Amino acid sequence: MKRILTIVLTAAIAIESSFSVQAAVDASEAPNLSAMSASEVFNKEDVQRLLELARKQPVYEIVGDEEEEDEDSDDIFSPQSDRLQISPRKLASSGEEEAGKYAKRKGTILVTSDAYKNLISTGHAGIVRNSNNVIEAVSSGVRTDGSMNWKKTKNEMWEVKVNGTTRIQRRKVANWCAEQEGKPYNYLYPCMWRRDAFYCSHLVWAGYKDKLGIDLNTFFFDTKYGTAIHPVELVWTNKTTTIYYHKK
Repeated sequence: MKRILTIVLTAAIAIESSFSVQAAVDASEAPNLSAMSASEVFNKEDVQRLLELARKQPVYEIVGDEEEEDEDSDDIFSPQSDRLQISPRKLASSGEEEAGKYAKRKGTILVTSDAYKNLISTGHAGIVRNSNNVIEAVSSGVRTDGSMNWKKTKNEMWEVKVNGTTRIQRRKVANWCAEQEGKPYNYLYPCMWRRDAFYCSHLVWAGYKDKLGIDLNTFFFDTKYGTAIHPVELVWTNKTTTIYYHKK
């Protein structure tokens, strides 16, 4: 009996030691992860290649456009007006000066190749709250009162719609993103599982992933710590359609 007890205790100590070793390994890796800058995660050459691909994306015409709606209303709309319809007629390709209509509809996604206050090089993203405001994760945290005046303030921008989504679904995603207001900026770019902090494209991705099960990540940026999502991936993914493009 004493022999059996000794074996059990020895095994328990061995298991505890293995967990301690693993914890030590994880702890030793954490500083490396926190030290990774945006430029290391989003390699400049890869970002440029991604931009070239995004600029080749077609811009499609909106038909049966939705009526203006109250930003916080959860009314049920008729099926006839529930979808932001996209015409099969291609207007142009991204890369020209301007194409499409700046719809500013709640839940559509805004993307720019401009760097936002040096957080992510060549890129920023937000999700439309209403015709005046965009929800975005910035250095001070998630905000819901960002300006929609991207057409004038950005050198290059896209507005994209997530394919197969209804107006109600897009509104739910935007509402979820707004509920994250005040959460800090996520500087650990590959940690997309986090919900206590967000970076710009991470917030938009999490909204569509958590609320609708739609994964907008293209896995363009893989690191040994995980995958990060660059704002321009939200344009390049085959799960979105570009409805507006503008370049100064």
